Amino acid sequence: MPFDVTSASPSANATGRIQTLFSRSPDGWIVTVINNEGITKTFRESPKTDLRAEQHVTIRYRGPGSVAKAILCGEEADTALPVSDIGLTVPPGDVRIVKLAVVASVGARR
Repeated sequence: MPFDVTSASPSANATGRIQTLFSRSPDGWIVTVINNEGITKTFRESPKTDLRAEQHVTIRYRGPGSVAKAILCGEEADTALPVSDIGLTVPPGDVRIVKLAVVASVGARR
């Protein structure tokens, strides 16, 4: 399920059932991926989780410049990710937050 991050107006072209949020940061983008699948709950039952509903997501940056650093933010520690074709798995009912540090291309105009 690839989706693209663009500089002017971030958009998500995603297949499957994920939700994405985009936030500008001083050095690039923060991409939040939410997997709402696999959790069933009614007000009288405790939640049931379908572990088969994990989502495999690929992030590709398509804006100006290039990704210098990609970091998966974790509860206890952050993890460095590859800077192109950033792949991650989002378990059912969970969230993943990725920081993209973007650098301008050589000769790019502002």
